[in-house]
Amino acid sequence: MILIFLPIISLSYSQVPEMKTNNRSNQFLSRIIGYCTDYRLIDPGDKILLGVSGGPDSVCLLHLFYKLKEHLNIIIAVAHLEHGIRGAESISDQKFVKELCSKLNIDFYTDSVDVKGLRGGGESIEDVARRARYDFFYNISENHGFNKIALGHNLDDQIETVIYRMVRGTGPEGLVGMRPLKHWKTKFIIRPLLGTSRKEIIDYLNSEGIKYRVDSTNYDIRYSRNRIRHRVLPEIESIDPKYREHITNLVNLIYEDNRFIDRIVQDSMKEIGIEYLKNSIKLDYRKFYQLDSVIKKRLIVKAVQKLQEKDDVGLLYIPYNVLRLISEKFFDKNAVLYSSKEVTIRKEYESLIIQKSIVEKDIKEYLYIANDLNKPVAIPEIGKKLFFNIVDGREKIQYFENDKLYFDLKKVRLPVIIRNKRPGDRIKLLNVGVKKIKDLFIDDKISPLIRHYVPLIVINNEIAGVFCSFYGKTNRVSENFKVDKDTEKILICDLKPI
Repeated sequence: MILIFLPIISLSYSQVPEMKTNNRSNQFLSRIIGYCTDYRLIDPGDKILLGVSGGPDSVCLLHLFYKLKEHLNIIIAVAHLEHGIRGAESISDQKFVKELCSKLNIDFYTDSVDVKGLRGGGESIEDVARRARYDFFYNISENHGFNKIALGHNLDDQIETVIYRMVRGTGPEGLVGMRPLKHWKTKFIIRPLLGTSRKEIIDYLNSEGIKYRVDSTNYDIRYSRNRIRHRVLPEIESIDPKYREHITNLVNLIYEDNRFIDRIVQDSMKEIGIEYLKNSIKLDYRKFYQLDSVIKKRLIVKAVQKLQEKDDVGLLYIPYNVLRLISEKFFDKNAVLYSSKEVTIRKEYESLIIQKSIVEKDIKEYLYIANDLNKPVAIPEIGKKLFFNIVDGREKIQYFENDKLYFDLKKVRLPVIIRNKRPGDRIKLLNVGVKKIKDLFIDDKISPLIRHYVPLIVINNEIAGVFCSFYGKTNRVSENFKVDKDTEKILICDLKPI
């Protein structure tokens, strides 16, 4: 693929398009172009949504893209999310960006949210604001056909991120910081200013007479990153003013090493076989244990990251002593190997299971009643919907599908009840007799955590069927409701995702 940037590399500073600026500004813009070229950030025809807060970094990003949009054959627009944190100051930022886009005749998308109201347990305001902002950018880009989202993160942001992750706890992936180009959901996030320092950006804006807003919270040292910015980094700079260059070199080396090791890890994951479930990842424990310990550690971290689906990999921290324990010690019995508020890792029968910790909490008892078999029943607790279908039993059914339940309709009395298990539940099975649902799950080697999710069909106050397909086994139907040679009509119950 040939990028539009390729001919730009050969331009002298005086040839950079639409540059009614001084030579210093020309050099600045040419450096940004070179950075974008090196990391292949832009293709001709791109529709790029710029995240603009009104601060110096994003305003600089907007002006640079505005100057180059025709030469690069790209379409740009601006998105701004007002967080509702700083009151009138935040509203003024929103107004500033709107007026700037109006002057430049650029499409502008904005919204206001109450970040404090979105805050979940254990989340910082910074994390919530970031999540809301990214969700907003993504929704705008999806609804209006933008294929890339450009953000104004600079080199100092990168350094602060790496140091923050080191202090909070991270692995090799966390140390690579932010990447210039990142695939995220169905979009690409690009960071054209990531190789440029904050001072260089401010100098450029001042030399061009470009106005920008200053967020007063950037000086509030109650925020962790601000303490790093205003207290830690000045001390590091006093040791060596070239610290940005040195840390960037380290980040790039780690990134290259990670890519090499990741290819080996991916091959290993294919070899041992991994099963991806809704809230967990399961792999063959014995095959896993036979891998090299380095690969095992990386594999666990990779699995956790995929499960959590977080953009900020630096937050996904598993202590080294835990990784070492799991990778070097063989566990004969079932055991919880690690548990945190985010993830649980356990050895269960022949599997190693990595699971979201939210699943560790037993879901409440659920129960739904179907009085009309023409209407499906939603079961939001498990993200499923139950559909009913009645067919003529005299029409031959070639085979019974393992993920459906089949009942003799004449044995069914409304209402049909759909619920999870209760103490003492039993079902009558062929060649077995009456069996406890609990024992059925034990025989199927199903985790106690999963058992609370499995839907049961109750008819006439009796367990008529168990959706064992929910955990990968064949469904069970009670002998008292089974289809036989005398069945005239069959009730089919089909569980599908909502």
